[in-house]
Amino acid sequence: MRSVRLFLCAVFFLFSSVSVFCQIDSVEVVQQVVVPKEIYVGDSAEVRLTFHTPVDYFALLPANQVRGNSVRLDTTLDAFTQKEKVCTVESAVLERNDFSYTIVLTLVPWEPGVIDFAPFDLNAACNFNSDEHINYVDFLPVTVSSLSQKMNVSVIRGAVSPQNLPETNYILWAIIVAGIVLVILLVLLLVHLSDFIDSVGGIKSRLGFIRNALRTKHKIKKLLTKKIPDSLCAEQWQHIMRSYLQYRFASQFMSIPSNRIYSVIEQAVGGSLVQQQETSVAELSSLFVRTDYIRYALGSADAALLPVEEHCAVFLPDEKKQIVAQTLSLIDFFEKRNSKKEDAV
Repeated sequence: MRSVRLFLCAVFFLFSSVSVFCQIDSVEVVQQVVVPKEIYVGDSAEVRLTFHTPVDYFALLPANQVRGNSVRLDTTLDAFTQKEKVCTVESAVLERNDFSYTIVLTLVPWEPGVIDFAPFDLNAACNFNSDEHINYVDFLPVTVSSLSQKMNVSVIRGAVSPQNLPETNYILWAIIVAGIVLVILLVLLLVHLSDFIDSVGGIKSRLGFIRNALRTKHKIKKLLTKKIPDSLCAEQWQHIMRSYLQYRFASQFMSIPSNRIYSVIEQAVGGSLVQQQETSVAELSSLFVRTDYIRYALGSADAALLPVEEHCAVFLPDEKKQIVAQTLSLIDFFEKRNSKKEDAV
C-alpha cells in the first residue's frame, strides 16, 4: 500500500512539473472568413483565421523576420504539404491587429470537396521554439465547389473549329498577295543582283565626282579673294587642279611635270580624244604652263623680255579672273557626258 502511494505521488509531481514548464493550448478562435465566399476549383482564395493568444510572437521573433505588422509563416509544415493533392498553399502570413492575430492562407484548390487542415504548432510555423507556451492552430474545414456541378454540365463538349473574325479573310488574302510579291521581288533582285550592285556603285562613283568638282570650283573661286602674291596664287591653283584631276581620272597628277598633263589625261581615257576633248585638254595644259612660268620666272632674264604679254612673270590685268573662268568651264566639261554616252574627259 505504501508503494502505491509513492507511485501516485511521483505521477502527480511529474504532471505538475510539466504544467509549470510547458503549457499546451489551442488558440482562441474568434472567426474564420473565406474570400471569396464560394470557392471553385482553380480559383485563388484567402482563408483568414482571427484568434487571441497571450503570446506576443512579434516580440519573440528576430527583427529581420518581422515586416511591420506581419510575419511570413513556413508553408512546408506537414499540415500544408499533406494537402498538396487537393490544394496548393501559396503563402501563409501572420498579421497582428491590436489585441488579436490573423493568419492569412492563400491557396488554390485542385479538387472539389472539403479541405480540412490538420492542427499545427504556431511556434513551428513562425520558425522559433518556445518551451513555455505552445499554441496549436486548427482551421475550420473549407468547402470547394465544382463549377460543372453548379452548371449541371456532365459532358465536355467537343472541340469547335476556329472561327474567323469579320474582315479576317481580306486581311489574310492581302498578306498572302504581299508575300507573293515580296518573293517575286527577291527572286528578281537575286537574278539581277550583279547589275544592281554595279548600278549602286556607279551612282556612288558619280556622286563622288560631283562632290570633287564642287569642292574644286569653290577653292578656285576663293583664289580671287585672297590677297597673296601671284606666284603663291599660281602654286595654289596648280595644287587644287592636280588634286581634282587625280580623283577624276584615278591617275597620279601631283608629281608629274606640267608638260605631261595632256599625255596622262589621254592615257587615262583610253588613248583616244575627240576634237573637242583635245581642245579642252590642250587649254588646260596651257594654263599649267602659264602658272608654272609665274611661279618660277619672277626675277629671271626671261621676265624682262618683250612683248610683256608673253614674258611677264605676274598676272596681267584681269588675267587671274580669266584663268578662274576658264578653269570652271573646263571642270564643267570634264564632268559632262555627251548624248552619245562617250566618257567625258
